[in-house]
Amino acid sequence: MSPFHFGIGYAALTGWMELKISYGRQKDFGHIVEVIKRLADSTIELVRQHLSAVHTDYLSTFDRLVQQAAEEQQQERRRE
Repeated sequence: MSPFHFGIGYAALTGWMELKISYGRQKDFGHIVEVIKRLADSTIELVRQHLSAVHTDYLSTFDRLVQQAAEEQQQERRRE
């Protein structure tokens, strides 16, 4: 399966991220963070490239969520 598709295979990851960010809801941001934790760095960069072409605010939000995901991963590792 492509790194850009998940779920039942019809939603492109980049479009899903864009949609979730556009909602601006905390629960959607939480969903994004959980997905980011499982993505390869190269996939994160591809999402960044897509969002940079959509809107700078979306990219800023995504970068903040990437940072949040990294911080949560560090906390999770410390608890293990």
